[in-house]
Amino acid sequence: MVYANYVNKKLARAYVPLQQFGRIFTPEEALMKGTLFPDLWSPYPA
Repeated sequence: MVYANYVNKKLARAYVPLQQFGRIFTPEEALMKGTLFPDLWSPYPA
């Protein structure tokens, strides 16, 4: 099998730093923008 060398190997590891819990969008606004946190929201230019 081609993938035999990858048995028991770690493919990736995520690093997620702790973040301060600050301002959040309302549930309705978060659903429209796709995120609960304003710091993560970046609209595409029109």
